[in-house]
Amino acid sequence: MTPISPTRFEAFVGGYMGPSYAVRLEAGEVVYERFTEGYELAEHVRITPAPQAWAAFLAVVDHFDVWSWQRSYSPVDAVVDGTMWSLTLEGTTRRIEARGANAYPNDFEEWCRAVSELVRGREFR
Repeated sequence: MTPISPTRFEAFVGGYMGPSYAVRLEAGEVVYERFTEGYELAEHVRITPAPQAWAAFLAVVDHFDVWSWQRSYSPVDAVVDGTMWSLTLEGTTRRIEARGANAYPNDFEEWCRAVSELVRGREFR
């Protein structure tokens, strides 16, 4: 039987000057953290997504081919401040590690919405 959830999942989006969000898979639960400016922890919850929630999330990952995102995204002009993001996602047969600073793959916003839905509507943007 194929597992419903990934074997590894970690994601982050945000920056020092504004809100930031992190999720990670730990022992079958998704740990969600929201930070205020300066990376001050504002919310920390553990969520156990239903198999249907994992299936919907992974369907978005497959639909937008997140598996083939580039390893790194950066703008043409170097920017010190701004939004950083990272993703590590591993299934039984595929793995992606990607990150960026003020530059994003196509469909990044849709992927962020899928993460938000996975954590029961909490912000991830």
